[in-house]
Amino acid sequence: MAIADTVKTLIPQLAIEGVTDMVLASYVLTSLETFSTIFPRIKGEIIDIASSNALYVFTLPTSWEDRFSAIMKLEYPLSQRPPKYLDMDVYGIHLDTVTGIDQLMFYDDLPVSDVGIIYTVRWTETTLSEADAFSCALLTAALVCDRLAAKYASSTSSDFGADVINWSTKTREYTNVKNNFLHLFALRTNVDTRKIQPSAALEYTNTYSSTTVSGLFRDITEDK
Repeated sequence: MAIADTVKTLIPQLAIEGVTDMVLASYVLTSLETFSTIFPRIKGEIIDIASSNALYVFTLPTSWEDRFSAIMKLEYPLSQRPPKYLDMDVYGIHLDTVTGIDQLMFYDDLPVSDVGIIYTVRWTETTLSEADAFSCALLTAALVCDRLAAKYASSTSSDFGADVINWSTKTREYTNVKNNFLHLFALRTNVDTRKIQPSAALEYTNTYSSTTVSGLFRDITEDK
């Protein structure tokens, strides 16, 4: 089930409250962004480098997301036992001032064979597991309730008479429901919603031969 559809089952009065599908979609995107920041998706790929290489700067994988992705590890050379990972002070991300695109830069030594790169990207609805999609739905529902609580909190003019009391009640109700959704999100993800700094979630899809990446990703896959 799509995240938006799940939210509609959690808050069935969305249409009555004037929350359109377009507005709800924006909250889903916000929750996906937040979830990705807390639990970034981890990918692994190979950067092809020839033995005759004379370059220090390389194009990053096509899935790399500028201003979001970060390198977790670089394995070089590949197929070492145990795998050999480069120190972070020998490479970095270089922003090409002409194209505005991130690139991988080696500071001193020239690589002369393929490099394995483990890096982070955002989650999408299609890449999330069913369990994580429901967690994002809870987070989305909390965001919607927070907005509705703010909506009624701003409607406090004395010109509205008895409606002021009703809106004040709605503010408290939506605030309570928001906190309930956040509590459920915290229980499912083991995240303290007051201090959102957990470890990254790990995800890996093997699209390479076992001989090519015998060392790469071992630390991700061995415990599964």
